Amino acid sequence: MNILNKLSAFRIIVALLLIFIIFDFTFNLFISKRPKVFLFLDCSLSMADEKKFNKAIDFLENFKKEAKNFKIFSFGETIKELHQTNISCQEKKTDFRKIFDFSFLKKPDVILILSDGLHNYGSFSLTEKLPFQVHTVGFGLPKLYDFSIFDVNYPNFAFVKETIKINFRIKNTNLKGSIPVFLLADEKIIQKKELIFPLENVILEDSFKITFLEEGKKFLTLKISEVKEEIDYSNNQYSLTIDVKRKLAKILYLSNQPTFNLKFIKRILEENPDYQTEFIYTFDKKGFNMLTKDYYEVIIFDNFDFNVLKSNEREIVNNLIKKAKGILFLIDKNVNFANFSEYLPLLPEKIQLEKEVYFQLTEKGKESIILENFLEIINNLPPFSGYLKGKAKENSQVFIITEKDSSPLFSYHFYQNKIIALFSGFPFWRWLFLPDELLQIKLKDFFFSLLSFLKEGKYRIDISLDREVFYYGEEIKIKIFALDEIGKPAKDLNIILEIPKYEIKQVFNEIDEGLYQTKILPPDSGEFSFKISFFKNKEKIKEENLRLKILPELEEKKTPYLDTLFLKNLAQKGNGEFYLYPNVPTTFPFLEEKKKINLKIYFQNNFYIYLILISLYLLDIYLRKKKGLP
Repeated sequence: MNILNKLSAFRIIVALLLIFIIFDFTFNLFISKRPKVFLFLDCSLSMADEKKFNKAIDFLENFKKEAKNFKIFSFGETIKELHQTNISCQEKKTDFRKIFDFSFLKKPDVILILSDGLHNYGSFSLTEKLPFQVHTVGFGLPKLYDFSIFDVNYPNFAFVKETIKINFRIKNTNLKGSIPVFLLADEKIIQKKELIFPLENVILEDSFKITFLEEGKKFLTLKISEVKEEIDYSNNQYSLTIDVKRKLAKILYLSNQPTFNLKFIKRILEENPDYQTEFIYTFDKKGFNMLTKDYYEVIIFDNFDFNVLKSNEREIVNNLIKKAKGILFLIDKNVNFANFSEYLPLLPEKIQLEKEVYFQLTEKGKESIILENFLEIINNLPPFSGYLKGKAKENSQVFIITEKDSSPLFSYHFYQNKIIALFSGFPFWRWLFLPDELLQIKLKDFFFSLLSFLKEGKYRIDISLDREVFYYGEEIKIKIFALDEIGKPAKDLNIILEIPKYEIKQVFNEIDEGLYQTKILPPDSGEFSFKISFFKNKEKIKEENLRLKILPELEEKKTPYLDTLFLKNLAQKGNGEFYLYPNVPTTFPFLEEKKKINLKIYFQNNFYIYLILISLYLLDIYLRKKKGLP
């Protein structure tokens, strides 16, 4: 009877399975279990401080009483599973990447990190989507005590005997008092200043002025003294490179109706050995033919009438203009632009009557590198006596205007890799007779600055690094902000960084108007020269050299401090929480939660269901045969 009952049960099960298959039933089963938790304990040297590691061990012992289904690992340079907590801080570096690589492989539900957040093994950022929660507990003192070089501004190049300014800003964090600031050349102190911080957490600004007497690349260092209360000395110095050039340039002065400007310009240019100048103001065949094979970087047209040029002379002038980098027009009543449009796109405009006008700088003029030293003397100059133009050319930069009707007196624009500057008036010769000799010297300096701008002032660049000190194995992010010849962001440049010694080439990406960026890993520790080349429409427009000192891989030191921001970012990325010890809950929410697993059983088209049916059918036959049943 018992065997018959079992056989009936089998038949009932088989019948039910057949019904489930025919009517396509699906069963949903929910199974709950505790999440799998990995706890990572920072065992690097920076955690060896008694305010960190001992407290981390205490926290771990309490956590073990509350938590189930979790494993403990130490981390630093490597990951090791721990079965006991009588360990010490032996790892010399902290690599958080190891934690996440390990967790991606082992697939926990939650990871809990006990650390000070002082990552120092190369660069680290999380870009992946995390399949697990991340919670962090920080150990150490979050307060920072620091003096730091906050910002440095300086020109990329300078000229021999030119005085330049290096502006810097120093920031103090939770410290006050005086701090010496040094400017070093070849590791020797050449200038010193003392900044006094009467309050904490302020920024003070100052500058050094320096004059270079020889050409070549100058490697300077801005440095502040180390204070014993500081915890980070890496921002106490800033390295900069300035390329010092001679002002040597070939200049051509052309005038077929010379004014008193000729006497002034000729005198100051012939006194300066940095300029080689040809003066052409008598138009004979011999004089003009001398220019056919020559190249002049700057051409000065003074009171020039293009109508009087013969066809062969026009061709010579045209060739000179094509080769020149900058052109300066000094405008008088006889200037005639009617035939000049075949050389450069200048529209002929009516010339107003001569009148004496007072002038002022525009806002752009006040910011201009050309007129920087001009600001102090602008109010001491006599008025312009010139032939004013009615308006400036479209898209030009106007730097000096008349005081009343805002007519442009000095403006410039850019055309086919050339700077075209116009002076509507002839003030130079009047300045020659100023009684103040010091004022005369400054005005000459302004004129030389203008010539330098016409020769060199196409593009200005600012190279910045995300940090001042780098270690081998750490990614270097280099940003470049480029301005074009009229001070606007330079777009569509092709910028290439090279380390010739290691045959490394890296292309900058344009991430915004005028802003370019690249990242590079230093090939070795030591000092390296990075060459940066700038191209516009396949033509090289500039080249800069950047020298960096790469320190050996950083080894950790015992420290009581922690990086709260780093740990907060990790927790935020992992949809978890950051806790600063001892402000930690007695139990964590993720320990109370149970992970639910949804298990669905499909009866139709399911191999395992059919396998069960066949097995039951065979078992039914076997039992019947064994008992002698039909």
